[in-house]
Amino acid sequence: MASKGYARMRVRYRVHVDEVQVRGGVAKYGLVVSVWDQDGQEELRETTVWRRYSEFLALKKELESSCGCDIPYEFPPRTLWFGGGSKTGGTDKKVIEERKVKLADFMSELLNDSFDVKWKRHKSVSNFLGMDIAQMENVKSTKSKPPQNGWMDMFHEYKMEFEDCKKQEGVQRSRNAMYIRLKLNELEQILNTEELPEEERDRRSKLLTTLKQDLNELTISREDPIVPREQVVKPLPGRRMLGETIETAKYNNRDLLQVQKQMNKEQDQELEQLHKIIQRQKQLSMEMNEELSQQNELLDSFQNDVDRTAMKLKQANRRARDFNDK
Repeated sequence: MASKGYARMRVRYRVHVDEVQVRGGVAKYGLVVSVWDQDGQEELRETTVWRRYSEFLALKKELESSCGCDIPYEFPPRTLWFGGGSKTGGTDKKVIEERKVKLADFMSELLNDSFDVKWKRHKSVSNFLGMDIAQMENVKSTKSKPPQNGWMDMFHEYKMEFEDCKKQEGVQRSRNAMYIRLKLNELEQILNTEELPEEERDRRSKLLTTLKQDLNELTISREDPIVPREQVVKPLPGRRMLGETIETAKYNNRDLLQVQKQMNKEQDQELEQLHKIIQRQKQLSMEMNEELSQQNELLDSFQNDVDRTAMKLKQANRRARDFNDK
């Protein structure tokens, strides 16, 4: 459905780490990223980059700082603990094997997330991989740039589809409306990544917002007039309709839909706040873990000092006994 010169290629990424180089007390992970078509039949490109764990961590922090939220994919912690509560260093074999798997999984989830694409389309990811992700997916190519009116072509195409959708009924209308809504979301994501003058960006944003509002009105409107529910199903005298409440009795179907949307919106906001609280607790737990690791290091150092002192005392006692025996 995309317009000419601005087609979107759906691809899949296969990510793995086969080799690790350890030099000078530093481990570098050979991250292999291969790009395949959606069906997994044809490999389009493969690249290998060597990165330290600290570089993966710096990428994660930069993405979170730039996007203003925590990245949702699991990332291996800086400090790894194994049996006996002992902490291991970055060149330990167990740490390397653990990070090989988790770093590859982290990048795979980031690149293959088709819903929240802001992470993989960030320029830091392209720089990290040495691969233009946007170009691979034909969102915005640097070698073959789409015409400047490519976005507008797509917008007009979806607007024509919207006009056709208005003439449809029932399931077909709902299905096409959902499809158009998804395409408008893609247009919004593209608009956020394009370099445009502020006035042009505002103009396109208003066009997009207006079309979204028209689409929302279409999905909740009916060609038949709204009939009060009490006229459709009349309750028995002295009884109320099943599921009816005092609060909902005064609303018609359209008003109830709006109330439900508002309730969903409030629930989403509460879930977002809960998410932030959980993320904060997670951060506190990680800080506590880091603090405990430092304390364990101090205890280990103290234990070593005690062992050395005990050894010196044994040697002194042995010499004293030898001296007395003479």
